[in-house]
Amino acid sequence: MAAQVRASPGQQHRSAARSPFDVAGQHRVVHGSGNLRQHLAALLGVETAELGIRSVQLSVAVQHDHGYRSVLASLRRMLANLISLGVSAQRQIVLVGFLQAQNCTTIPAAWRHPDARHDVTGFDYYRHIGQVLEAGCFDLGFFDDRLAMPDMYGGDHRHTVEAGIRCVKLDPVTMLTAMGMATSRLGLGATYSTTYYEPFHVARVFATLDHLTAGRAAWNVVTSVNDNEARNMGLAQAPAHDVRYDRADEFMEVVHGHWDTWEADAIAADRAAGLYAHGDRVHRLDHQGQWFSSRGPFTVPRTPQGHPVVIQA
Repeated sequence: MAAQVRASPGQQHRSAARSPFDVAGQHRVVHGSGNLRQHLAALLGVETAELGIRSVQLSVAVQHDHGYRSVLASLRRMLANLISLGVSAQRQIVLVGFLQAQNCTTIPAAWRHPDARHDVTGFDYYRHIGQVLEAGCFDLGFFDDRLAMPDMYGGDHRHTVEAGIRCVKLDPVTMLTAMGMATSRLGLGATYSTTYYEPFHVARVFATLDHLTAGRAAWNVVTSVNDNEARNMGLAQAPAHDVRYDRADEFMEVVHGHWDTWEADAIAADRAAGLYAHGDRVHRLDHQGQWFSSRGPFTVPRTPQGHPVVIQA
């Protein structure tokens, strides 16, 4: 699953400085590309000149990893495949760690592996994952999400719980906060649905995360297709495809609108003058649309990135 960064409609209102998240991965790969290529070439047992990688975007599941060595072993295999295919030209690689805040990996029985960790609800588990990804030069750790427990087998959740089939699913942004406190460069992405949340709430959650992590937050936008999610949110079934996406378009407009209501230089924090922020540089959104009505003003100042990165996975 590859994550693609999409520019926001409000980008023209950002401050002149580029965001740490926007440039963090490029800084490590481009400015440190010689060391990275030498390291990868050593792992693969080839000459540095043979290591040609062109705009490759990869994701590695490290849910029940066995540490940094395991991640490097996976990376070695992937790079060997690339070289065997003759991939060359621009020497750049972007690594995305695909994560799930749950009791197993994408393989439901993974929790039964002798080396699988079962402290998946604790801080240390996510701290460890974040540090492994950062040590492995990953650009982004990204969580998927689902707002329901799988119960398709006979409509009975007991089988799901007994077999440990993704029966534990934690809030991904909370997990990202833990990872962010244990890292300094890793991008932090999470999935939030446009169908079952309100735009103001999502805007505030990710803006807050962006502040806490010094500009490393990313929001993966989804519309949620599963009926069991709808039943947890007061609906009999998920809305139709076109309805979900029409609603999502306006949802995005509201979120970006709130992110842009604080100008970059709004906060003065002038003790002597008793002025915290310039009133004429914080604006109300006053959005009235088909799906949403949201007034503002927004309660989170402009973030280190201008606003969090938006991705679609």
